[in-house]
Amino acid sequence: MSRNQLTRMTGKKINNPFIKKNKNKKFRKKCFICLIFGFVLIALFVYFVFFTSFFKIKNVKISDLNKVNENEIENIVQAQIDSRNSFFSQENILFFNEKELLKQLSDYNFLEVDIKKSLISGLKITILEREVRYILEEGDYFYYLDDLANIVKNKRICFDSIESSQITLASSTEEELLALKEKALDDCLKLKNEALKDNYYPVIENIHSNSKIDLDNKKAKISKEYLDFANKIFNDFGIESDFRVKKFIIDEAKDTLKVKLYNDIMVFFSLKDDQESQIKRFLLLKNEYRDKLKGVEYVDIRYGDKIYYR
Repeated sequence: MSRNQLTRMTGKKINNPFIKKNKNKKFRKKCFICLIFGFVLIALFVYFVFFTSFFKIKNVKISDLNKVNENEIENIVQAQIDSRNSFFSQENILFFNEKELLKQLSDYNFLEVDIKKSLISGLKITILEREVRYILEEGDYFYYLDDLANIVKNKRICFDSIESSQITLASSTEEELLALKEKALDDCLKLKNEALKDNYYPVIENIHSNSKIDLDNKKAKISKEYLDFANKIFNDFGIESDFRVKKFIIDEAKDTLKVKLYNDIMVFFSLKDDQESQIKRFLLLKNEYRDKLKGVEYVDIRYGDKIYYR
């Protein structure tokens, strides 16, 4: 007699303990099968991930580089792929650490780095470089800056006279050290001039005792107002051999933009007054009194309509 028939006869629900036991056995059997199946899937996944070349990075493509050598970046990426400094291999695309690569590329101060990972195409790295707009000269270094004063790259041009000499302080006389220093400064100036020979960017020389370089943030501490004004002067003065801009000078003077021309005249502009009117006043002076300006030490445009020179 079935359980349903007993229930209809007695009006009570009858539970058969033997039926319940059979159901528990079937449930445990299904769980065991699922467990085995799950274990097999996990084992297959581990095998494919760790013991086959299926997830191995097979190709690295770097695009949009113009200034930095592509091989240089490829070597950095490949060194990370080959590294064994973590539990998971970096040659496996699943475990390739994008943050670590970005950290290694931080010295280049790229504007943007986009890293895409694909099982088919491998690593695709698209790099947007900063555009050089200015050169900041400070000590032995040239710092190449973009339009927001971010450091794109830097280059050491010359070395300190004592560092570059094999003559030590202990074995040199005061006269020898002085002569050595003068020669080193002269050699350094020649090297800097040679480095700027084919330059087409505004050059800003910092002769102030305080450095304008913030290496931690890879930025020069120069205001956008200063850079924009310098760029306008650089372009408006043109490429005439005697009155074109040689470099801009940063010193202790506040709110002043100092311009050294190729004829060695220094021109002082105010950062607080109208840029256009100041430039027009100087260009008018240059056009009308070109010959009289020969031998002039400086021209001061900072005081309204008045122009001072000596």
